[in-house]
Amino acid sequence: MNARWPISWQDSLIACLVIISFVSLFFLEPISQDLAYHDFADNRTVFGINNFFDIVSSLPFLFVGILGLYTICQNWGINYSWSWLFLFISIFFVAFGSTYYHFNPENKTLTWDRLPMAIGFMALFVITISDYINNNLEKWLLLPMCLVGIISVLFWHYTDDLRIYAWVQFVSMALLLIIIFIYKPTHLQTKYLLYAFLFYMLSKIAEHFDVQIYEWLGHALSGHTIKHLLAAIATFFFYILLKRRIT
Repeated sequence: MNARWPISWQDSLIACLVIISFVSLFFLEPISQDLAYHDFADNRTVFGINNFFDIVSSLPFLFVGILGLYTICQNWGINYSWSWLFLFISIFFVAFGSTYYHFNPENKTLTWDRLPMAIGFMALFVITISDYINNNLEKWLLLPMCLVGIISVLFWHYTDDLRIYAWVQFVSMALLLIIIFIYKPTHLQTKYLLYAFLFYMLSKIAEHFDVQIYEWLGHALSGHTIKHLLAAIATFFFYILLKRRIT
């Protein structure tokens, strides 16, 4: 156990950043979902399947989820077992949520794509802060943080306001980057987290340049399809992180 008292300046900094970043959301204007988001560059139908390549490129999440679930079930009892379980369950269901969404891209179906992702972001957040800050944090934070993830998606679904979801997806990841640079890990290997963050950032870049990449590649693959593949690689580094933890 790496509990400390009194709390360090690092603990105070992270606590302040979490509180300030979350409270600041409610001083911002509501963020609506841009409906143009659903207009993907590659909408080809193959084998009678609409948006075929965006659907097929979601399947690697299923593979990573199964690998992670098998590994954590075989090694149950290691630190943060419940958080690892939640993380890989969420990755597993991202494959189904993304597939369901891309069959008929709209806000209603996007909810089922974002819901497992939000839970996964929060499970990763808990794993990281528990390992880098205090081993006891998981038992206090896992369920509340996953609830925040669920609420962020439901809040957007019913109000068309992405502010809380933006915190879950982007601000929490920025906070994790700060944490892994100012703390030392207990069990995790920082380099694999950094690899995961790198591929996740590349996936967001590919998503942003969806149309341009589709044109650059001669209509072979779109940016959104490549986004799925890069994000799946990012999740695979979480699997490697788990494997390195138990070997």
